Amino acid sequence: MKILVFSDLHGVPTDDEMRRIPPSDNYAFCVSLGDNPPKAITKIQKCIGKPFYGISGNHDTWETPKISGISDIHGKVIRHNELLFAGFGGSHRYKSGGFAMMTQAESVEFVDMLTKCDVLFSHDTMYGELGSVNDKAHCGLKGISKYVTENGISVNICGHYHINKSIVSTDGCCKIICVCGCALIDTADFDNVVQVF
Repeated sequence: MKILVFSDLHGVPTDDEMRRIPPSDNYAFCVSLGDNPPKAITKIQKCIGKPFYGISGNHDTWETPKISGISDIHGKVIRHNELLFAGFGGSHRYKSGGFAMMTQAESVEFVDMLTKCDVLFSHDTMYGELGSVNDKAHCGLKGISKYVTENGISVNICGHYHINKSIVSTDGCCKIICVCGCALIDTADFDNVVQVF
């Protein structure tokens, strides 16, 4: 099963980028990992005919997926083709305001309410994995680390870091796939990530 993933567009895709999006019969559903403005999601929705899920990024409010007209999966688990996918929005709180962010303690408390999944969609990722623990905006979330470790989650697909990169977590338990832009990800082979734009 393939999934079309969008993250950190921070603007509306160009017409050239839109032409690169594969036809809908190439993937089962779409997901926004956050920091994709509602206008971007609206434009993308016009060219796809599949379910569209989303979570908020640190430049969004917690209401952004709903405002964008997609299904908010923050704190929820959905099933597709016998796989369970969970959503975890936001990042570590590094500034004030109504943005989708949380403290480390809040992230740990949040995951205690999240049921087990096979694949975690998140805006941020595990604490200290893709960014420095000294970088308050990109240090990762301890709650995600706890959730992944305690539930044996083998794949975390995230955004936030503005890179396209796959790594294995320091403890070796989880493959972290970071997306910036648009990517097509194959759940039968998580090493098969096609960067669309």
